[in-house]
This record gives sequence, C-alpha cells and structure tokens, in this order.
Amino acid sequence: MRWAALLLGALLLLAACGMPPERPLPGAQPPPAADRETEALLRLGQERLAQGMPLEASDAFRAALARAPRPQYQAQAQVGLARSERALGDNQQALHRLNEMLSRGAAPALAVEANLLAAGLELDLKKPGEAAGRLRLLLSRPPGPLSQTERFRAQGLLARALAQSGRAGEAAAQLVALADQADAPEMRELADQLAQVAGKARSSEITPLLAQATWPELKSALLLGLAEAYVREGRPQEAERTLAALRAEPSAGRWAPRLRELDSQASQARLVQPRSVGVILPLSGNYAAFGKRLLAAVQLGLGLFSNVGGQPPTLHIEDSRNDPETAAQAVSRLVERNKVIAIIGPVGAAASLSAARRAQQLGVPLISLSQVEGVALAGPYVFQNSFTPEAQVAALLNQVMEGQGLKRVAVLAPRNSYGQGFARIMAAQLAARGGSLTHSEYYPPAQADFASYVKSLAGLPPGNYRPGHPDSPKPVIRFDALFVPDGPEAAAMIAPQLAYHDVLGVQLMGTSLWHNPKLIAQGGRYVDDCLFPDAFDANSPAALIRSFVDDFQRALGQEPGVMEAQAYDAGYVLRHFLMNSLPPATRAALRERLASLRGLEGVCGTLSVGEDRRISKPLALFTVRSGEFTPLSQAGPRPAGRVLAPPVATQPAPAASGVHLSPPRQGGFPEEREAGQDSAPQPSVIPAKPMPLLPAPAAEVPR
Repeated sequence: MRWAALLLGALLLLAACGMPPERPLPGAQPPPAADRETEALLRLGQERLAQGMPLEASDAFRAALARAPRPQYQAQAQVGLARSERALGDNQQALHRLNEMLSRGAAPALAVEANLLAAGLELDLKKPGEAAGRLRLLLSRPPGPLSQTERFRAQGLLARALAQSGRAGEAAAQLVALADQADAPEMRELADQLAQVAGKARSSEITPLLAQATWPELKSALLLGLAEAYVREGRPQEAERTLAALRAEPSAGRWAPRLRELDSQASQARLVQPRSVGVILPLSGNYAAFGKRLLAAVQLGLGLFSNVGGQPPTLHIEDSRNDPETAAQAVSRLVERNKVIAIIGPVGAAASLSAARRAQQLGVPLISLSQVEGVALAGPYVFQNSFTPEAQVAALLNQVMEGQGLKRVAVLAPRNSYGQGFARIMAAQLAARGGSLTHSEYYPPAQADFASYVKSLAGLPPGNYRPGHPDSPKPVIRFDALFVPDGPEAAAMIAPQLAYHDVLGVQLMGTSLWHNPKLIAQGGRYVDDCLFPDAFDANSPAALIRSFVDDFQRALGQEPGVMEAQAYDAGYVLRHFLMNSLPPATRAALRERLASLRGLEGVCGTLSVGEDRRISKPLALFTVRSGEFTPLSQAGPRPAGRVLAPPVATQPAPAASGVHLSPPRQGGFPEEREAGQDSAPQPSVIPAKPMPLLPAPAAEVPR
C-alpha cells in the first residue's frame, strides 16, 4: 500500500539521520538489505520509547514486524510492541502479545526480558498469583543465565506479587533478602518498599527479620512496620516502645510524618476497645417497636448469638428517643465511656444528621441507617447503609423506558414530603431520559377514596360512572405508566379504582414500600403485574438470607423487611472486619477498611462502598404474579392483552370507607417519618433484653 511505503520511507530516513552508519567487521558479510531496514526500524522504535513517544514507537515496531523474515527480529518487535502498548495503557493486549510470543519460543535473553515485562503487567492487572508463579519459575529454571540486575528485578517483582496477594510477611522477608544484592540507590528504594509492606504483616513475622537487617535504613523500615503492626493488633504499649527505638536510629528522620501518625494512633488505641460496637436506635416512644426490630437485626448481623467464627463483638445499646440532641449525646457516651470502635444508627432524619456531626467531631466510624440525603456529608467517618429514592426511580425507568419502551408517565402521590419528593425525582429523571411527565395529581395522606383523582388522570367528568354503559364517557389515557409513591394500602385502593374507570393497560409502579403482604392481601388481582424496586427478597434461597430470615422470625415472630435487612448488613459488615484475622485496632484503621469495602455478600446482595460513602447494593425489581411477590427476572414476560373485569360496585370508590393509610414503613426525606408502625399503638417501653426470644448478649441496657 502506498501509505505503508511512505511510512517506511519516513521511518528509515529518520533512522538514517539519527544514527551513524554501522561499519561491518573485517571479513564479515554485510547483512541483507531487508535485515538492515528491520534493524533500523527496531532501533527507531526503542528511541521513540525512550523519548516518551509510545504511539510513534508502536508504528516503527509494527513496520519492523511486517518486514521481519527472521524469528529473532519478530520476537524483538513483539516485545517492543508490548512495551508501547503498556505505555499507552493497553496492558491486557500487551500481556496477551507476550504470552503468545513466549509460547512460540524466543532466544534466552529475550525470553527473560519478556517474562519480566509480563510479570509487571500481571501485577498492574491485579493478577498477583499468576505473576508470582511466573517469577518463581523464572528464578528457579531461567531460560538462560540471569544477570545480577535481572535476578534483582525478578525478586523485587516477586515481593510485590506476595504483598499484593496479602502475604505481607513473606514479601517483607523477600525484600530483606534482596539487600545483599543492592547498591546504595537500590537500598533506599528497598527501604521504601519494606516500610509499606512490613506494616501489613503480623508483628511475629517482622521481629525475626530485624536480626537479618544489617543496613540502617532497612532496620528503621522494619521498626516502622513493627510499630504499625502493634497498633493494628491493639498493643499500644509495644507500639510506643518500638517507636522509641526507631527514633534512636540515624535514618529515623525520613519517616517523620508516619512517626507522628503512629504516635497519634497508638495514643488512640489506648482509648478504644477494638471489639466494642455501639448502636443508637429509637427504643422508646412512637418508634419503639420499629427500633427493636432493627436492634434484633443488628445483633444477628454482628453474630452475637452465633457460635461460628470466635468471640463476637460486645454491643453497647443507646436509645435515641428519635431526638437529635439525645442522639448526639449517645454518640459521646459510646465513645468516651464505652470506647467503641464504631457505631450503627440512628434512623430518624434529624437524629441521624445530629449523630453524624458528633461522630465526625469525635473521629468514630458511624454507619447510619437513614435514607435522608446529606448524612454522609458530615465527613469521612460517616457512612450510610440505605438505598436512595433516586436509585429506586432509576431502576423503574430502566425497566419501563429501556425494557418496555414506555415514555409517558403520570404520578398520583400523597401531598407530603415522601410523595412530592419522589414525584420531583421522577420528573427530573424522565426529562433527563427524554420521557415526559404527563400528569401529576396529589391527594391528602389519609385519603381513602381515589375516584376523583383517577377521573382527573383519565379526563373523565365528575359524577357517577357506570363502566360498560353505552352512555358513559370513555377515558382518555395519555400515559403509559402510573407511579404511586405511597404505602401498600394506598396502592391497594388505587389499583381497583383504575380498573373500575376503564383505565386499563397501563404499567402500575411503586416504591419499595409496596414489598409488603398488605399489597396483595388488600389489592388482590388488581395489583398483578405491578412493578416496584427493593434491595431485599425474604424468599430468596440464598443460605445467608435463609439463616437471617429464620433467626429473625424465631426471635420476633415476623418476617424482616428491607430496613431490618439493611440493619443486619450494617452489623455484618462490622463483623466481617472485626472478626478478621488482622482486625483494625483503631477507629482510623476501621474507617479505612470501611471506605475500601468491595464485593462483600450480604443479605441485600453484593455490598460495596462508593466515593459518597454509601454502602451500595443492587436494586432488584419485583412484581406480583398469581398472588405472590416474584422477582421480575423470574416472572417472564408480562401477559399481553390481559383485561381485568372492573370491580362490582354501585359507588365509584371500591375501598371500604373509614380506611386510612398508616405512615410509610420507611421514609427517605428529612421531613417524613422514616419508619412507620402498624396502625395499632405501640408500647413505649425499653426491653430489659434486646431480643426477647434469644439469649441476652454481653450488652448494655439502653438508657
């Protein structure tokens, strides 16, 4: 091709201008012209790599590869291309190229270089096990003699692979062993690596290495790691003695910032009981019954009644009374009197915001169970385990707009912060996705007769309506889906009203509040094929969920909902860290562990902490089929052309008179109750035992 010839000519011209001509040895035959051109392209590629021009280097290597008839030139070009691809960020392609080249065979020196480069790529791609296997084979059975530099590189990469695999003690030992081969600049680099690795090892793994460290910088790096290990293991006195020994070392000055940080952590470790956790919940007043359900879930999540996995944490319980000042005082008591390492709760909007501010001031990790926006903004010590209203609306629109092709949505919502807040989010997300909000109707929160609101949505005149009568007006339905952000009782009354007024064939949608047996019990066949999101499925066959649901039912005689499941997961996350073989001994260390949480399987699915410090989990969509809640993924396609017979009634309102909505069982907006009760009044007493049907744990009775 003409462009390829032009490219080759330009590259050869650059090569000729940039390097003096090579003189052949006396009596030697000059290489063929094709070989001279290939060698010039390979040298040009190396020059461009050295100049930080990987794209131009890859052009030269590709041109050499296209012209190279000899295997050794092809292998050199492949290694050069892999280096270029790594510089361009295409690590996966570079590793694939090297593995293919090595499988075909290469000269010993080039095979060593390719293996070292491939091991570095595997570490970049978070494949430490593969890198370690490759490096051990290279060190034990190299394809050719290893130079001292190559052996040093291989052993250094092996130390990185061991550290990345969580085998910090072995990595530290590997780095100490490398000291015999290192010169002064390499020794400084080794000391930096050792300081990072040794701090993640056990103290029992670091202590024997001190006798082997002959270089002062290595010894100081090991002492720094040993002090960090002691702090992490909850041994502040040993940490302070080690820090004193480190200060006596001549090279201690280079670690000054970390010395100050460890001093602070050692002092804090004296003020923390690493296996003590606090919980703040509304255990008296109108929210007492709800608070006790959450408390039971937290206790189960912490494993307080399980004999599996060793001694569980000690739980200290505080009553928030759903009051902001009381909640803040509870945080202070748990930190100063009980020396807890973390706190779970509260749930009320005002109480959660107040507790979050105090927890940030005192530097104690707090996992809030509230949905209220802004709790985690208090600072890096505050986390939230709840899914947002925005996530619920997004899950619904992903299905109806992307999955079903429905673009027009109407809203029928209570005139309170919960309903109006969800309506605003629905309007905003519809606009962002190119959909339209066709109608918005708002009713009083205690409304029981929805006939007038349904008529307004359907363009029907006031007055009695006789379905099927030839003189009755026909509804004008200008929406494909109807969103009702209210509790299950309201949805159960609205659904038959829609059928009564011939508003058929629209997708009925709700919030996670609908995942309640009342929806099916009161709505009957009229709520079939409705759609709502939730993060918890009590009917899931997963072993962890089955265990939680069974234990909760035995304890309280009822099935847990999503709020209880999120409380369980908050306890489960802390249990995961505190019952680890290397548990954090300070609040700062636990905060770092929480911030880095990824992929822990809880009862609400796979749990991970994002940059906003929310513990995120996947939201699933549910529907109703044959009188049962069914995950949409298991429900199959929605029956086509299904038409419901309207309810038999002489009045427009199919619901019985006198029925009132109880408050939502969970909220999501600051002004709204975040936890509802059944309609019957609940006793306002604090139980002597946190879980009446389970043995009492080592816990403090809330005040």
